[in-house]
Amino acid sequence: MILKLIANTRSTSLKQRVNGLLNYIQNPENTRTQNLSNYIRQPFASQPAWDEDALLEKCVYANSRNFLDDDPEQQKIEMLQTASLNGRVEDPIVHLVASFKKFEVPTVPQIEQQIDILLRHLNAEALQVQYAMHLDTDNAHYHVVINRIHPFEKNQHQQHKCVNLGDGWILNALHRSAAEIEATQGWRSEPNPMFIYNRRTQTIENNPAYMRTPDTEKLPVPILDRASRHQQPSTLQQEIHFAKSYQQYVETTVQNILRRVNGWAEWHQALAEKGLSFEKKRNGAVFQLKTYSEQITFKASLFCQKQA
Repeated sequence: MILKLIANTRSTSLKQRVNGLLNYIQNPENTRTQNLSNYIRQPFASQPAWDEDALLEKCVYANSRNFLDDDPEQQKIEMLQTASLNGRVEDPIVHLVASFKKFEVPTVPQIEQQIDILLRHLNAEALQVQYAMHLDTDNAHYHVVINRIHPFEKNQHQQHKCVNLGDGWILNALHRSAAEIEATQGWRSEPNPMFIYNRRTQTIENNPAYMRTPDTEKLPVPILDRASRHQQPSTLQQEIHFAKSYQQYVETTVQNILRRVNGWAEWHQALAEKGLSFEKKRNGAVFQLKTYSEQITFKASLFCQKQA
């Protein structure tokens, strides 16, 4: 399984963020801007159980924790009020997604156990949480929305405490959670995991065989997502895999495209299909390839002469 942190790329107010996320996960018909509780909960907000007649619907199971009210609409108000109790924190709302391999679908008890494990590793067991399972794609997945502001504990400034998820190592906490969930529930693990679960001691340990991937060899997020959804490497992923480095990949790609294109429009289109862009810079030009965490820039002179 894959546990992913969804970055907040929108500069919205706290109210828009809370309402937007909770509406988004409850209501599949609404947009992200307006709606992340409705999106994950509809059409079964009042019925937290599987429905075999509705497996094609977006949301088949939804639940929440640490709210005073069971009504999703009241929970939105409650989460917003709690999130507002610490004015020093600009964005206390965290959005996570857990995704499974094709044909892997957890049961309701398994989902609840997974949430137990996830919240324990994140130190979020006392925080407000909403979550819901979706079956609208080839891969079963569920969304989790967490409010980091503690509902009753306060800090030294007498404001409600903002919990540092995973003690500040949230991505490690997600990898640890995935390792424990996969081992205890029998799901297939992703290749090259950072952590492994020791069944004898029932603890999470560093994977001694883990190989860290340099940023320059990481693939752009859309490519990784596409490969994850289809459970097979994309064509571009395979091409890059067989290249020794990104630079070799860019060089081979550029030379092949130069041989067959006859105009600017065709040039840019062919590069875009290979995950590349070309831009003039001062007296020269650059090629750019966006990786998982950054955009790598190469001087065009590395791969072709000015005359090209």
